[in-house]
Amino acid sequence: MFQNILQILTALVAFSNKVLLFNKMRSGWVLGFLAGILSGVYFFSIDFFIYTTVQIGFSILMLYGLFFKKLKSSIYIEPFIVIFVSMVSVVVMFFTMTGVFSFLELIASLSGLWGTFFLARERNTLGWFLYIIMHFILTYLTFLKAQIFFSYFQLASGIIAICAIVKIFIIKRKTL
Repeated sequence: MFQNILQILTALVAFSNKVLLFNKMRSGWVLGFLAGILSGVYFFSIDFFIYTTVQIGFSILMLYGLFFKKLKSSIYIEPFIVIFVSMVSVVVMFFTMTGVFSFLELIASLSGLWGTFFLARERNTLGWFLYIIMHFILTYLTFLKAQIFFSYFQLASGIIAICAIVKIFIIKRKTL
């Protein structure tokens, strides 16, 4: 029962986060932070330990996205964030090479982490493209774990990411 409620709550908050980010609303970063915490607990409850660990990184990156404009002038925070994301990436790769995690889990994790980093840095095309990869892989992986509701919302989030890229190209085309 708890797991079902957590699955639904996590899916709804994570999806809302993508919708708000799509609309360039700062509250999307706040919901992203909350989604990261909820996702960590949710993934732990379904024994998806790689994502439990990676959610810590997502949560920190969501806070970074929330405060990026204020932190932009800080010469200290940027190297820390890049080193942090790189270290999490190396840990995920290590666990994949030792056979603890699958190649798909590796790709989804790295796509999500770096996608969040690039969205926070306002490199939106790359960020949303990486989110497409992450969400469609997570759709498949969570479907395999019989997490149907969560899987459908991963698919919906992937569609939001596609819409974001289309929107970016439409805006770029209009400015030409």
